[in-house]
Amino acid sequence: MVSDITDKIQNQEILKQLALYDGLTECANRHLLAERFKYEVARSARKNSTFSLAFIDLENFKPINDSFGHETGDMVLKEVAKRMKQSVRRHDLVVRYGGDEFIVLLSNKISESIIHQKLNNALSHPISYQDQSLTVSGSIGVATYPEHGDTLEILISHADKKMYKNKAQIKGNRGT
Repeated sequence: MVSDITDKIQNQEILKQLALYDGLTECANRHLLAERFKYEVARSARKNSTFSLAFIDLENFKPINDSFGHETGDMVLKEVAKRMKQSVRRHDLVVRYGGDEFIVLLSNKISESIIHQKLNNALSHPISYQDQSLTVSGSIGVATYPEHGDTLEILISHADKKMYKNKAQIKGNRGT
């Protein structure tokens, strides 16, 4: 009977992992993001506080994936996820939103410049692959609850638009 209970608990943990986390990067997935957003909204109401959400789109990922193959691309995504997790606090949530897009749900309001600095610093170091150094960077947009929206969809949309605006500014500054 103890073995049956142990097996059942292990199976439940496996199902929970599959339901709430990205299988490749072990980041949270959209389902866990939605649950955590509800929690942050409730906490925000209780404490009369705010929180932030950062939307990150990787730059230079597609050429790496196309040139070196999907296994290398997967390795880069894992490394990027690891670095992002290390650059934020334990209680902040790093989410693989899709493909080469990530979201970081920060449990309180943090200045946009600090978020940019932390995440860009995490991504700025080359990733070693065989005898090469692969580099990616991220375009980042930040939204704050409830200032920029009161639903997850609105916050993501605002952060996404801000990310594209920041990306355009960077490209404009480079003259491309």
